Amino acid sequence: MYGANCSLSCGNCRGKGQCHHVNGSCLEGCDPGFQGDKCSQVCDFGYYGLQCLQECSMFCKRSRNCHHVTGFCNDGCKSGWQGHECFEVLNGNACDTHWQSRFYGLLGALCVTFTIFVTYVMLKRKAKNGCFKRNEGKKSTKQKESHYNETYENEAADHGYQEICEFNSSPAIYYNAE
Repeated sequence: MYGANCSLSCGNCRGKGQCHHVNGSCLEGCDPGFQGDKCSQVCDFGYYGLQCLQECSMFCKRSRNCHHVTGFCNDGCKSGWQGHECFEVLNGNACDTHWQSRFYGLLGALCVTFTIFVTYVMLKRKAKNGCFKRNEGKKSTKQKESHYNETYENEAADHGYQEICEFNSSPAIYYNAE
């Protein structure tokens, strides 16, 4: 408050600071977006921010028409620009990235399919040529004998595998030696 009988309000002094008690001028300057001795005037057209030194973007829909505090374009951006202050180039490749993601997704799926196919073919060839091991089963016997309240366990385990192979060898030829 300032003036005769402190009847007038201070302007937009920086950080809600005090103004001179007689003439109302802000002692520490103005809040962003305001100017003048009493900080009661908004920035001139095309400027914003602290001490109104920053220029509004020329890419605002109406060139340099922005909010006096934030610098955000009041009416949006010109064609090809985006962002609050219209300084970002609009991504013209948005359609391009869409087809690229589809392409790379399809390429990945084809690679997985090819890998599965090659594995399948290799397993089929190995099965055709033989040499897979087959578990014959687990043979185990347990015998319990009881003699004079003592327990004896006799365990025998036979865990065997048999190799199954088909060989393309010629049949054995036998001769009588008489």
